[in-house]
Amino acid sequence: MIYFQWQINVVGLVFFSIALIPLVEKSSEKRIVNISSMLGDTTYHEKNPHLHFSSYAVTKAGVTMANLKFHHESVLIFRYSNYFGGELVIGN
Repeated sequence: MIYFQWQINVVGLVFFSIALIPLVEKSSEKRIVNISSMLGDTTYHEKNPHLHFSSYAVTKAGVTMANLKFHHESVLIFRYSNYFGGELVIGN
């Protein structure tokens, strides 16, 4: 089960975001918004240990990390917003 969730929630998001970049570069509104979940935040889980959703939480942590890595490694300007997701802004 987690394999399919990982493929959809993380791999799909990363590949789709990368695939959109050439189109977004040509548009007047240069942004991609990737939404994650607070269930992917480790601090949230430390404060709420009664929550389970293990497979989902692991994939959303992956989305959060992907957003953060876009922010730090990309030539794109990426506005990162903690565990609720990130906004990918191309150009200035």
